[in-house]
Amino acid sequence: MIVLSAQKYSNHTASQGYCYEAVLSIIIGILSILGVIFLDNGATLGGFGLVIAYFAHKEIKKSKQKGQKLIVLGAVCSLIGIVGSFF
Repeated sequence: MIVLSAQKYSNHTASQGYCYEAVLSIIIGILSILGVIFLDNGATLGGFGLVIAYFAHKEIKKSKQKGQKLIVLGAVCSLIGIVGSFF
């Protein structure tokens, strides 16, 4: 009986979880800002962050997972890293 109830809820939580690419995009975006501050080079990480945010956006639209706000924050942080590396 316990196994059946765990299977019933496992499918529900899997579809409502956060997209891993969205979490990765915000982490890389934050690292690009830190790269600008400490290493004077955040454009490379910012570019990777934007690419990962793009793929995360496609994944969320396809699978209906959470994380749209994380994608936006990751893209903004990545853009700050890219623009900050030029100044």
